[in-house]
Amino acid sequence: MNNFTFTFKLQLKYPILILAMYFSTVAYSQLTYTFVYTGAVQTLTLPVGAWGIECWGANGGSITSAGGQSTGGYSYGQYNVITPGTQLNIFVGGVGNPATGITAAAGAGGWNGGGGGAAVGRSGAGGGGASDVRVGGIAAGNRIIVAGGGGGAAYYGSSLFSASVAPGGNGGATLAQNGSIISSAGQITPGGGGSGANGATPGAAAVGTASGTATGGGGGGSSAGSSIGQPGVGGGPGGYAGPSSSGATGSAGGGGGGYAGGAGGVQTVNSGVAGGGGSGYIGGVINGTTTSFGQAGFVTNPTASGNGRIVIRELCSITLIASGNNSLAPSICSGQSLTLTTNAIGNYSWSTGATASSLVISPTSNTVISLTAMSPSNCITSSSISILVYNSVPSLTVSTTGNNICLGQAVALTGSGALTYTWINAGVTQGNAFTPSVTTTYTLLGQNGCGTSTALTTVTVAPLQVAAISSNSIVCASNTASLTCAAAATGFTWQPVGTTGANIVVSPTANTIYTVTASNGTCLGSATVAVNTNPNPTISIAASGSVACQGSAITMTASGGITYTWYPGASNGATYTAMPTAPTLYSVAGTNSFGCTTWANQVVLTNSSPTISISASNTLVCGGTNVTLTASGASSYSWNTGATTAGINDTPQGTTVYTVQGTANGCASSNTIQVSVFNPVLSISGPTSVCRGQTASLTASAADSYTWSNGSPFAGVVVTPTVSTVYSVAALTSTGNLTCPSSASVNVVVNPLPTVTAVASKTSVCRGQSFTLTASGATTYSWNTGATTASLVTSSTLVANINYTVQGTDANGCTNTSVITIKVNSCIGINELNTAQITVYPNPSKGTITIKGNTNMECLLFNVNGQLIKQFTLDEIQGSYTIKDISSGMYILKAESVQYKLIIE
Repeated sequence: MNNFTFTFKLQLKYPILILAMYFSTVAYSQLTYTFVYTGAVQTLTLPVGAWGIECWGANGGSITSAGGQSTGGYSYGQYNVITPGTQLNIFVGGVGNPATGITAAAGAGGWNGGGGGAAVGRSGAGGGGASDVRVGGIAAGNRIIVAGGGGGAAYYGSSLFSASVAPGGNGGATLAQNGSIISSAGQITPGGGGSGANGATPGAAAVGTASGTATGGGGGGSSAGSSIGQPGVGGGPGGYAGPSSSGATGSAGGGGGGYAGGAGGVQTVNSGVAGGGGSGYIGGVINGTTTSFGQAGFVTNPTASGNGRIVIRELCSITLIASGNNSLAPSICSGQSLTLTTNAIGNYSWSTGATASSLVISPTSNTVISLTAMSPSNCITSSSISILVYNSVPSLTVSTTGNNICLGQAVALTGSGALTYTWINAGVTQGNAFTPSVTTTYTLLGQNGCGTSTALTTVTVAPLQVAAISSNSIVCASNTASLTCAAAATGFTWQPVGTTGANIVVSPTANTIYTVTASNGTCLGSATVAVNTNPNPTISIAASGSVACQGSAITMTASGGITYTWYPGASNGATYTAMPTAPTLYSVAGTNSFGCTTWANQVVLTNSSPTISISASNTLVCGGTNVTLTASGASSYSWNTGATTAGINDTPQGTTVYTVQGTANGCASSNTIQVSVFNPVLSISGPTSVCRGQTASLTASAADSYTWSNGSPFAGVVVTPTVSTVYSVAALTSTGNLTCPSSASVNVVVNPLPTVTAVASKTSVCRGQSFTLTASGATTYSWNTGATTASLVTSSTLVANINYTVQGTDANGCTNTSVITIKVNSCIGINELNTAQITVYPNPSKGTITIKGNTNMECLLFNVNGQLIKQFTLDEIQGSYTIKDISSGMYILKAESVQYKLIIE
């Protein structure tokens, strides 16, 4: 919640307008918002207009047993709201907390930056908090105006019984005690409040004189009768309590809060110091002032509690804006028109007598136009604007401090005869000295209300004559060149090396332009010399190895150049083969197309090679037989099997060459041995699948003797498996003195017979009636009718039970049969059980049956399962009934005591 009051004021300066306003029943007032201490941030949103802001910092804390408080500072300034809805963040400082007794705890600083008091031996009071307004956020950097808080009070005296109170320094700026005031708008006022006074006895106070700064408040007073107080060390919005040293009776009050809060003083033995007040700030407002208690312009805080206070009032003001056909309005040319507009909202009264919201004028001489009107804050006020009238474009002249200078001298150009001046050359401003580097013509544009004129002036720059030469214009990278400067000068500086002297030696790694600047003490001159570089080749050696066995070849290949020379030996070419007998350093010099040379080195060490021997337990074995191999002659071994021991065991599956590499003294050699393996090949011929119940003939071959898994000692056996069975045979085969076993097996799969099923579309038919037979469960079929399809349509003229047989063969060639019986009926029409006369035709039928009778009777139609399908009545008049759209099959028709068998195909 905002704490504010509305104050209504009548502007008695214009009684006639006020009377008119009264009779029109319109009341105008200026808004006033008053904010008091709450201990939290308060906000206020202002409309566009001019606003006056008054801030009072909070007082410093007192010493309750003796009384006394320092006073917070006062700041005032005007803030113009340009953007509608601008929000102000209000911080109202809290009074410093008092010390509650001579030996009690020190007082805490007041809210918004007050420093706490010190408490060593005796306690000090807290400094008062600052009061400030912030725009654009609540961060301290957004403050536009600050009133510093007062410093905290402190005890001083030689004992607890003779202690007296030193009041803290006042908040705000002070003239006499804490430095000077920078009074111009927008500046931080150095100096906090006055230093606290103290001394050995009451009344013998030594006033502190340490100056405050923009980052520190005023200092506290010093001990009895001595020199000056300590400067403030506070920063940010809050002050700091003063540091303390050992002592029995001293204390320090807290510094007041402010733009740079004051510090508490330094405690010394048997004395105390009071805190300095916080400084004020008016850098974010216009027409600002900040003062402290006792200075001219100080306004006493109306808040009795000692807390801070902020009052924001709407100001009465209007603005006048001039617009014309040039950018310098209200400066115009005689005969031109100028339009004046205002932000006033009514009651317009121009000094020309006009009463409209805008005014068009064409003055012939310099004129002042004024307007009295109602401001946006609903009050009557006045404003004026000066119009400058010119009769012609400017007559420009340019004055210069020198048109002929040497390099390094400064010159200032000043134009006259116009209202505004613009130098179009970079770095040139009106009347300010600059240092040209070359001869240049400078152009000045001068403007007034009639237009723009141009003036030119030339400044000639004559540099010191300097020449630079190099002993070599091109060198290989990093090689040296000598540079020499010739000039009538006393000082020389070379860049980019930064070396001084007329003669220098450089070693460029890339193309470089060296600039020498020579000076005779006044004038400067420079010259450049280029030293270009050719790249050095990057030579490298790729060697087949860095360690060679004595007498072994090492091949080295150089790269990165065009020509190469190897050492030792002075051999040429990119590739060099050496056979070192001892450790040797090989070097190669490589030269590129620019004639630049770089070296590369390669060290080759030498060792002797071992003699490797291999022995085997057998060199001819049956497959799967273990063989022991043993190597000797080296210190370590590596077999092609992956083993790394001298002896290995292996089970070769086929003829195998074993290789072992032995290493000794860093050199390696190898040897091989072959172990031949006899693996007899045994094969079995015969069928691998049969149908259940069939036999299979199996024959083994390519061995000397056989033993089957069923015990047969012959090469061939005949088997009749009932399920899929694996038949194996073991054999022995000899080669020379070696007999090796072998084995083979065959899986004879027993395929099941197919399950052949035959179904009929009708199992009871009439003689001559067609029906469909369908077989399933096999791949091909053969019927006893001669048909070879899975499905066939047939009929019979016999009245009997007839068997149809089908043989089915599956994909494995296995066969089976199925039989289905069809009952063939005579189906002559009617089974008469009484004398009722009914005719049914046709029967069998393709779907429609007509029933005729010669008497009235109820008829019922049942399917073969006994379910009632239809019910109807025959009468003498109608005579017949037709049955349609029923499924194929056999049905029973009952008419009184007569029943008929009906067949629908």
